[in-house]
Amino acid sequence: TSAHERACFRKFIAAAHERLSLAGFDTAPSDTQIIPVRLGDDRAALDCEAFLRTRGILAVAIRAPTVPDGTARLRISLTTLHTSEHVDRLVDALVAYRDGRAA
Repeated sequence: TSAHERACFRKFIAAAHERLSLAGFDTAPSDTQIIPVRLGDDRAALDCEAFLRTRGILAVAIRAPTVPDGTARLRISLTTLHTSEHVDRLVDALVAYRDGRAA
C-alpha cells in the first residue's frame, strides 16, 4: 500500500474513534485498526457481541482474565475494506443495544 493509502486509513480510524466517542462510547486512544469499546461488565460484553452478530457485525467480547475485572470490552477491528457506512451501522447498533432496543 502507498503512503497515501496508509494516511487515508489512519484518518478513517480516527474518524471511527470520533464517531464512537460522540455517540458516548468509551474507546481507548489508538491509531491502530483495533478499537476497544469499553462496556465494563462481562455479561454486557457477551450480550452486545451476540446482539451485533445478529446484525452481521463481528465484534469480539474481551473479558477477564484477558483484561482486568470490570473492564470488559468489545474488540472492533477495522480493515481497509470497511466504509464510513459500516461504521455508521456499527454505531447505530451499539446505540440500539445501549438504549435497550436490543430486545
